[in-house]
Amino acid sequence: PPPPNPDVMREPMDRNDVIPSSAAPTATSHSLVSQVMSEAHKEQLADVPRRLTISAQVLKHSLRAHVADVRFGRRVVGLTPIESAAGGVQVHLDNGHVEWGDIVVGADGLASTIRHLVYPNLPEAHTSRTQNMTQIDGFTEVGEFPEVLGDTPCEIWGHRKTVQYLPVSDTKHMKGGSNVVGFSCTLFDNPQELSALGPDDQLDPDAYRHVAAREFEDFGPEIQRILKNATVVKPTELIQVPLMRHWHHRRAVLLGDAAHGSFPSALAQDTSLCVEDAALLATAVVNIPLGNDRGYEYAMRSYEKARRLRIEGYIQQSIVARDWARTKHTGIRNALMRMTPPPLVSLGQRWLFNWSYRGDMLHYDLYADDDHIFEARDSSRK
Repeated sequence: PPPPNPDVMREPMDRNDVIPSSAAPTATSHSLVSQVMSEAHKEQLADVPRRLTISAQVLKHSLRAHVADVRFGRRVVGLTPIESAAGGVQVHLDNGHVEWGDIVVGADGLASTIRHLVYPNLPEAHTSRTQNMTQIDGFTEVGEFPEVLGDTPCEIWGHRKTVQYLPVSDTKHMKGGSNVVGFSCTLFDNPQELSALGPDDQLDPDAYRHVAAREFEDFGPEIQRILKNATVVKPTELIQVPLMRHWHHRRAVLLGDAAHGSFPSALAQDTSLCVEDAALLATAVVNIPLGNDRGYEYAMRSYEKARRLRIEGYIQQSIVARDWARTKHTGIRNALMRMTPPPLVSLGQRWLFNWSYRGDMLHYDLYADDDHIFEARDSSRK
């Protein structure tokens, strides 16, 4: 067995502790009953409810309640595979400590450290600076939501710029009677003061507030009031993660924006895709056939196979939505949008919102050569 980790202390189990049924694969034989149980178990683990909104506070509380050891303020500087029968990986931290685990999951966002360690030779990612665009995010306290905009999230398109309007109604009791509106302003053509900034330069919040209010003056008085009275204003660096042949290498695997992050679009499903990734990866790892490198390789490839087509389809649709939002021919775009019946728009997005999981998605042929599939898709994008 691998050596114990001296930095992790585990309390002995007592009479109130239980071992979850997901700690071992359900299918222990090739019998029909065992396979049916395994299939039902996989579908239950990967059941991600649709149309569910979770506040950040509830999500953090849920994670803290189910994760025994959460550490902040540390940065991963290296990964070392453990060469033994059981295998594993050592994680080197910036304070000199070394942690051990079965796998490392890189869920650390667009500027992923784990992605850089696993694939150090990836092409340089496109950023908002290289694309001459800027996104300014912020929050504004309001007494009541604007009558014109209401309490429903929406995205407003202008000429080479967009605003996402995000009402947060569940904070009214926390703000002394005030609701909170979040906003995200995207400029596809930087104004002069932003284009002149260096790679590490930033303006002060008041300057970004002034830029947002000025550039979106033609979006109406309600948007103007929200931008001018913003209590929090900051720029957000956007990153387009390069297309990768695989999202995993040995005992390290990527999910969410770390694996397939892209520039934001009106589809706005990036967080949902991350939750789906996590559910499918957890299901694949729980049901590994062998607790060694080959078993984990099977689990990670199964997870990637189940997710790759959906993710790449979403990225392609995001590019189309972004091109519509930033087109210079706004008159033609607006006329076509008005002529398109809403049911037709919903029908065109059914593939995205009605996705469901099947257990056979996690069945993978280790002898299949899928590299040529990647190369074909990659060449079709050029």
